Amino acid sequence: MVDVSRAIASGTSEIPWVDFRAVFDCNPNAVLVLAADLGFTILAVSKAYERLLGLAQTELLGRSLFECSPYRSPNGHSLNEQSVLASLRRVMAHSAEDQVLLDLHDRMPSEEFQKQTWSAVTRPVLGANGEVVYLLHTVQNCTDLGPDSFLVRLDDAIRPLVDAKEITQTVVKLVGEHLQVNRCVYVDIDEDEERFYVIGVYHRDIHRVVRYQMSQFGAGIRERMRQGQPCVVYDSEADPQTAEVLDTYRETGIRAVIAAPVRKAGKLVGTFAVHHRSPRLWRPDEVELVQRVASRCWESIERARVVAELRQQWDTFDLALSQLPDFTYVLDVEGGVRYANRALLAYWQTTLQEVIGRGFFDCYPGPLAERLKQQFQEVVATKKPLRDQVFASSASGTAQEYEYTFVPVIAEDGHVEGVAGSARDITERKRNEERLSFALEAGSGVGTWDWEIAADQVYCDSRFAELFSVDPEKCVGGISVTDFLGGVHPEDRAHVRESIRQILATGQDFAEEYRVLKKDGSVRWIFARGRCRLDHEGKPTRFPGVVVDITERKKTEEALQESGARFRFLAESIPQMVWTANSDGMIDYVSRQGCAYFDAVESALHGVGWLSLVHPDDRAATVERWTRSIATGDAYETEFRLLRGIDGSWRWHLARALPLLGEAGDVLQWFGTCTDIENQKLTESELTRANRELEEFAYVASHDLQEPLRMVSIFTELLLKNGPKDRALDQYAAYVQQGVERMEALIRDLLTFSSTVHSDLTIVDSANLATAFHEAMVVLKNRIEETRAIIETDSLPIILGDTTQMSHVFQNLLSNALKYRRADVPPQIKVRVRERGSEWVVSVEDNGIGFDQQYAERIFGLFKRLHKNEYPGTGLGLAICQRIVERHRGCMWAEGTAGHGATFYFSVPR
Repeated sequence: MVDVSRAIASGTSEIPWVDFRAVFDCNPNAVLVLAADLGFTILAVSKAYERLLGLAQTELLGRSLFECSPYRSPNGHSLNEQSVLASLRRVMAHSAEDQVLLDLHDRMPSEEFQKQTWSAVTRPVLGANGEVVYLLHTVQNCTDLGPDSFLVRLDDAIRPLVDAKEITQTVVKLVGEHLQVNRCVYVDIDEDEERFYVIGVYHRDIHRVVRYQMSQFGAGIRERMRQGQPCVVYDSEADPQTAEVLDTYRETGIRAVIAAPVRKAGKLVGTFAVHHRSPRLWRPDEVELVQRVASRCWESIERARVVAELRQQWDTFDLALSQLPDFTYVLDVEGGVRYANRALLAYWQTTLQEVIGRGFFDCYPGPLAERLKQQFQEVVATKKPLRDQVFASSASGTAQEYEYTFVPVIAEDGHVEGVAGSARDITERKRNEERLSFALEAGSGVGTWDWEIAADQVYCDSRFAELFSVDPEKCVGGISVTDFLGGVHPEDRAHVRESIRQILATGQDFAEEYRVLKKDGSVRWIFARGRCRLDHEGKPTRFPGVVVDITERKKTEEALQESGARFRFLAESIPQMVWTANSDGMIDYVSRQGCAYFDAVESALHGVGWLSLVHPDDRAATVERWTRSIATGDAYETEFRLLRGIDGSWRWHLARALPLLGEAGDVLQWFGTCTDIENQKLTESELTRANRELEEFAYVASHDLQEPLRMVSIFTELLLKNGPKDRALDQYAAYVQQGVERMEALIRDLLTFSSTVHSDLTIVDSANLATAFHEAMVVLKNRIEETRAIIETDSLPIILGDTTQMSHVFQNLLSNALKYRRADVPPQIKVRVRERGSEWVVSVEDNGIGFDQQYAERIFGLFKRLHKNEYPGTGLGLAICQRIVERHRGCMWAEGTAGHGATFYFSVPR
């Protein structure tokens, strides 16, 4: 026997001949060698292939692959044959291996091979110039490996995908093509386990699925799915579990179906299903495949969703960090960049993609890089954060000072898996600190100290030394706190010493105002603030602080106190109550007169204490107006009754207040007075009573005048009827009768006006303006028809008021529009209504003779008429209308143009 390996190594020619035919026949797989021609002629056949077909080699050689292959069906058509032919053509076109899975059930001549899944793999054999000269065609039974093989291919297809929708669509397409079904869908199911939503769908020769609910496919099927069992239907037309919902299966084109449920945490969350439009006897391995794909599909989708959420969180994190001016970075334990925010990327003048994985220290010049690297390694080794400052060039090339940190990222098992950090440009802060230091040294009135308590050494700046009259040279080396206390004013020294003692005992902050006595005898006020620094046992070790010269402020306070005393003297000297309040409206001062009136001490009236002394009926309005003034800064004025303490009586007062404004326009203080107007109120009451009596007199007088006028009218009519027939006498009697009629009209209007003025002002009923308008139209019906008037109206609202009185307003306005019409022009009257804030505004517009706008107010006066000779009337109609509207808490006005009509308006609350 020749040692082959040694012969090959030595280059000898004694290498044995290999019997490739024997090797070929020993291959356990069914293998063919095919010619690279159009018919794919069989050139060689393995023994395994002979056994597969039950044919001898001589019966196969020289024939086309498809003349004697297991791929052809009895009728000459086969999807398997088409798949294999397409695979062979791909190998020829691309000179690369190709594989196709075949369903050979009921295709093989032997019972042994029925219902099998096979794999056909074709490999090219290339010639010297790279062209395909032979094809090595291998057929292998992979029935047991069928689903697993497909799942491996499925995993390979979806592994690189990150979008949930793309994953779902890829899965349904691959499964649909693999099982050769008409439709493959994946659906998400709502929490009610009833409604579902199609997430991905593959369909072939069948329409898409519209929205349905689980129960529409059968209650029994839905219940099986809820219990986690797959639903398998071979023929929906013959299956009892689909009999009651057969219409749904017909609408969706489903004749056969496998539906695999996806259950998580005891709930049905999804379904993966394949549909066939004709009856199909599903194999157990196909059912198993759909079940396994359902679970994998859900897991892949959820993984994609989680990845998407994490990516969104990361983008949000990156966006948040990128808004900061600070540099932020994350490094691995080797110093490689894992993250850098936009500010740092702009400093480096690069992108995140270019810098990921790059060495952090490579981004800086040599000496700085070496310093940062040593500190980085120290953080990784000690697992402790580090903070430092350094000068470095900015992106513009200028030298800037940065403060930076390295913080170890420690995993759950305790090892360092990275380092995070940040850097901040502190150049401007340092400059400000220098400016502050210069200002302090220049004598800005602020001094600093730092007391080392154990050593009893006070270190201070020159300003502090000057204030306390100590030698600045000694302060450099430290002075005793006793020397410091020697500069405190003798009257304040004991208090300051006690305050320091309490601070050292409690560790609290120190804040005191006291005086210092200068060597020249002058006195300065200072404000001192300090804070104890404690050790790990809570004992004070240092006591740093600052002092501020507040002498000028004290002088100002004394001046203000003197000014306040003058104000109090003035406030106590006038008869009115004087009070002040802060910007929030809380009373902080009441004059002596106020305290005497209420018979109370001043402190009881502070804040809102005064409010309890306001009459209960006036309290709500008082609070509402005071609150509005505080909010707006407007002047405050109101009337209310206040309780007098000495006798318990209620007296009317007028309260007024004005705000004191600061430079920015904000309220600093309120200054107000309360004036006793009880006597004024009594006088107003007497005047009101006198006016009412006068109105009653006018009412009675007007009423009594009607009786003699009635007698004059009767006897004038008798004279005209029964008296001598004399033309002059008839004319005189007619004049008398016209005068009587005008007088009667005037008296009626006076009575109407008097009753309107005299009537009760309290209105609690609802007035329907539409009803009021209709009643006015009924009264004026004949005149409207005589003048051929055209009247338009909007839909009128219901208000708080009196319908009868509002009808009188409409009647008067319409009557005027009809009366003051233009000759030979039919009146056109438009009644409109609109909202204006909290009011209704009603307008009555006509096309009559109008009036000059300068008389717009005069026409509402008593007995005021613009056309006395041309048109009859008493001049009281509009005055009555105005009074009625005012009783309804509204107002009335008019607009007009001579010769072009007029518009009368009135407003009433909504």
